[in-house]
Amino acid sequence: KINESKKMQLQLIASLIKEGTLTKDAKQIADLFEFYGASVKSFNTSDTFHLQLTCLTKYIKILFPEFVSLFQHAQYPERELFDFKARYEQKLLVKEEKVDYLADRLMFETLFGAEHFYGYGPRLEYLEEVNHKDLLNFHKDVLTNSSLSVYVSGNVNSENLSIIRRELEEFKSLTKAIEEPHEFKPCIHVKKYEQRKDALQAALRIGRTNVPKLGSIEYPSFLLTNLILGGYFGSRLMSNIREDKGYTYGVYSFPGSFKHGSYWLISTETGKEVAEMALAEIYQEIETMKNSLVGIDELNLAKNYFSGSTLFRLNGSFKIIRAIIDLSKHKKNIEYYK
Repeated sequence: KINESKKMQLQLIASLIKEGTLTKDAKQIADLFEFYGASVKSFNTSDTFHLQLTCLTKYIKILFPEFVSLFQHAQYPERELFDFKARYEQKLLVKEEKVDYLADRLMFETLFGAEHFYGYGPRLEYLEEVNHKDLLNFHKDVLTNSSLSVYVSGNVNSENLSIIRRELEEFKSLTKAIEEPHEFKPCIHVKKYEQRKDALQAALRIGRTNVPKLGSIEYPSFLLTNLILGGYFGSRLMSNIREDKGYTYGVYSFPGSFKHGSYWLISTETGKEVAEMALAEIYQEIETMKNSLVGIDELNLAKNYFSGSTLFRLNGSFKIIRAIIDLSKHKKNIEYYK
């Protein structure tokens, strides 16, 4: 997103890259991969774009060239763009009736700034502004002109790897797209309210930026601290606000790591009549966490959960490759988890 010329450009690229190439339309592409029992997924984060092929090893020779063609020759047909915008507009209108969605959007706009690529959220005016030419230009100037990282996991052999290397040979000369630094000013002690008179619930978000992020020395300790406060079902926030007070069905805290920043959030939805009381309890738990030592039993319980969840996150080749991809963004490898 750092190289977007218009907001939501990368999101539309990820949504439409499978909708047509120079030689195949959307139906032909879908039918081809479906015939061989394969799937292709495309998605983006704030920092990255991903195109993912999952197929049987014996079909790599047939499918991988077609998969590469999606990346090389996507055309983003105007009719598909028009139809997608119409569908997305309806989905967005529904989302904007939900307080949790509005709270999340407002929180990131507040933390990073509404004009920052980490801060802005989808809006109808952004959607309408992006046209077919914008997508083609982004594809040519950024997507296919950037250094690529290719990850392969599962039951692959030397023949499969040779096919993959051959198909990717021409990408060796790609240059990295220029990333201009985007500074943001961290907000300090800001409170914002967005009133929805017809809403039955209140969505509460508390957050801050510039916390330890994935790959840093402090990150494991920060994760454990977050876990005790609000990171799992046995956390202090859950015990107090859900189990004891009954203000909510769930309350969680969680960190997020970007390439150029980080954040930490506490999230819950409550009845409007108890929102202020729930907020007061959250701040009280934060103060207790800051000023009182954690008991040994509580600490050991959190450590055991932390160890188990980490092992689960690394269970299997697909999960391991996902962890490697996340770590590579921060210039770390899988040894970090040791």
